[in-house]
Amino acid sequence: MSKLITVFGATGNQGGSVIRAILAHPTLSKEFKIRGITRDSSKPAAQELAKQGVEMMSADMNSTSSVTPAVANAHTVFLVTNFWDSAKKEVEYSQGKNVADAAKAAGVSHFIFSSLINVTEASNGRLPNVDHFDGKADIEKYIKSIELPATFVLPGYFMNNFERSLRKGEDGVFTLNVPISDKAQFPLFDVADTGKLYFLKNSD
Repeated sequence: MSKLITVFGATGNQGGSVIRAILAHPTLSKEFKIRGITRDSSKPAAQELAKQGVEMMSADMNSTSSVTPAVANAHTVFLVTNFWDSAKKEVEYSQGKNVADAAKAAGVSHFIFSSLINVTEASNGRLPNVDHFDGKADIEKYIKSIELPATFVLPGYFMNNFERSLRKGEDGVFTLNVPISDKAQFPLFDVADTGKLYFLKNSD
């Protein structure tokens, strides 16, 4: 019998990639039945996933009672939170906590969270306002505190973010302006490959 995986952010970049990776994999597609969670399951993107056999469900991560049915009977839960929806760390933290609490209560066997480092701590307080990183790190700490069986994945820098940094000069040449030393080294990552990363250990 197939195990159920609940994927939050099913129509977004990371969640959508996770779903595509499972559907395309010869083993995982048989191992897992997919439940996709989005704010509005009537939207075209959600309906397209439904056509591919994904059980689509609407849920509001601001409410524990709303996410409880989303994780019911799930073996695995994939969660990505979106800081930019509210641009408030406390809102993102509350959403992550609600899903984690619901998963814990439902007896979920494996919780996968797309996390980030705590920049305030990593910089010894020198960079205290990187809330879109710190909020996810706080969620990770909470998940650990309630002893929910979990895997935390910190993907590299999404290459599509560069698109927003490119500027066309008067000479027609595009220049990439980022506040990073030209000696810096950091991992670059295509957000479309997220699903492959999360399920790498299951690949052939």
